[in-house]
Amino acid sequence: MQKSASFERNFSEYQISRAKLAEEFVILNDGKICDLIGREVVKFLFKDCEKSFDEMINLKKEEHISLSGLKIEDELVSSIKISINGYDESSDSLDFDLNLLSLSVPYRYAISNGCFEMSIFLKERNEVVEKFLSTFSYKFEANSGKECHVIVFVNESKIYEQTCM
Repeated sequence: MQKSASFERNFSEYQISRAKLAEEFVILNDGKICDLIGREVVKFLFKDCEKSFDEMINLKKEEHISLSGLKIEDELVSSIKISINGYDESSDSLDFDLNLLSLSVPYRYAISNGCFEMSIFLKERNEVVEKFLSTFSYKFEANSGKECHVIVFVNESKIYEQTCM
């Protein structure tokens, strides 16, 4: 017997995003989690349409940028700046481990007008900073039509730049 899930509203009234688990996703309604649904449900019945599990799981694909593998030429690092133009705080996510660094002053970050910018001032050897940067992960919705631009500066020199859609 095939399972189906019924929803009271139109399809466009729900926000759909994938869960961290491979075969499941979350349906969000008004910012609150309604249901976590796995592959056992094959049909989704909305007020205005019907969708299959495969249609739902393929609606949003997540991509990520990792800074793992970056090499820093300078022996001593005094500043790091990471800038992401096109950052969407409602759907994008960032992950990094600041505990790897001995900060000389608190780091600063700002999120405004579709931009994330973080500045870190420190005195660390390049190996420590490379290890910190390897923990940096930026996740965003692929094929969303928006462009994001990631730039990393170390000691005010650009060491990484990537544009993605």
